[in-house]
Amino acid sequence: MMRPEGPTHLGRYALHEVLGVGGMATVHRGELHAIGGFRRTVAVKVLHPHLRRDAKVVAGFLREARLAARLQHAHVVPVLDVGEAPEGVFLVMEHIDGVTLAALLAHLAAPERVAVGLRALTEALAGLHDAHELRDDAGRPLGLVHRDFTVNNVLVDRRGVARLADFGIARTERGPLVTTRPIVKGTLPYLAPEQVRGADLDRRTDVFAAGAVAFEILTGQPLQDAEGDPAVTLSRIVAGEHESTRALVPELPDALHDAVEGALRVDPAERCPDADALRRALLDAAEPRLATRDEVAATVESAAADAEAKAAPPR
Repeated sequence: MMRPEGPTHLGRYALHEVLGVGGMATVHRGELHAIGGFRRTVAVKVLHPHLRRDAKVVAGFLREARLAARLQHAHVVPVLDVGEAPEGVFLVMEHIDGVTLAALLAHLAAPERVAVGLRALTEALAGLHDAHELRDDAGRPLGLVHRDFTVNNVLVDRRGVARLADFGIARTERGPLVTTRPIVKGTLPYLAPEQVRGADLDRRTDVFAAGAVAFEILTGQPLQDAEGDPAVTLSRIVAGEHESTRALVPELPDALHDAVEGALRVDPAERCPDADALRRALLDAAEPRLATRDEVAATVESAAADAEAKAAPPR
C-alpha cells in the first residue's frame, strides 16, 4: 500500500498508509489518539489538495457526511466524525479490516465465486435498501440514490460481513442542484441507461447497478467493457446491449437468471422495483448455493493474505 503524501496528522488523527484514491479524495488508514492511551483505527477521507478551496466541492463533501451520518445499518460503513484542519475538511469512517468485493471475486473461481459473491451482495443490498428508505427530521423520504454501487464499494471484513461504502456522489431527490447541466457520475460498467441519458434518477438506478454486480458475480466478467471505447460502451448501455447470463453460465438456475435480468431492464418502470426485492429474489434463487458467514470470512483471510504478498517489496 502507498505511504501518505502531505500531512501525517489531521486534528486528533494520525494518517498512515493510503487505502484508496478516488476522483475527489484519498482514504488513509488513520489512528485516533485520545487521553488515557485510548486508540482506535479508523479510515480518514481527505479531499485532494487542489479541491480544498472549491466551495462547491467542500459543500458536497460535507453533504456526504450529513447523509452518511443518518445511516445506521449493519451493512453500511458508518461515518464517525467530521473534522477541519489547516489542510481542509475530512471525514472519519469506521475502518473495515478486510477486502473489497472486487478483490474477493478476483480471488475466486466458480462455483465459490457465486456462493461468496452473492452472500456479500445480498448483505450490501440490505444496506442499500435502508439508505433508499432514509427520511429527514420531518419524516419525509429523502429519495437518496447512491449512484456508484460497484464491486469496489462493497467491503467485506474478516468476520465475513459485507458493508456498502462511499456515498460521495450520492444525491437526494430533494437535494440542491450543484450544476446547470447533466453530468454522468458513476463507474462505467455499472451505469444505468438513465444515468447516461441524464434523465431523472431514483432507487431503481441503484438496482440496475446491483444487477450489474450480480452479473459479474455469476459470469466472472463485467456487464460492459470498461477498457473499450467509452462512446461505444455508453451507446450499448442506453440500448440495453449486453451479454446474457443464460448464454454465459447456462448451468445456473433459471430463477437466478430471471433475478439478474429483472434488475437490468432498460426501462426503470419494468425493472425490479427496489433493492430489497432484488435481495429477496437472489436469496430465494441462490439459498442452497450461498456461502456461510464463516466461509466468507475464510475467503477474506485468503484474499487479504494474497494481496499483502503481492504488495510486499521483493527481497
